[in-house]
Amino acid sequence: MTPFNRRNIWVFLILDVFIIISGIYLSHLLRFDFVIPKEYISNLFYLSVIFIFSKLSIHILFNVYSGMWRF
Repeated sequence: MTPFNRRNIWVFLILDVFIIISGIYLSHLLRFDFVIPKEYISNLFYLSVIFIFSKLSIHILFNVYSGMWRF
């Protein structure tokens, strides 16, 4: 059975995506004193896609999600 057949893995993947997106957005808010310039807003999408892809692929590569649910 592949690890993606279990429902718990999808919960962790969605939670990780939400944490990544909110972390990037909040870090930009703190960096620009809660007023993000328009030229940086367009880069938030591309930055989010890159971070989501890299983090989730590394977690899947090193099999991090396989033992998370039992803890």
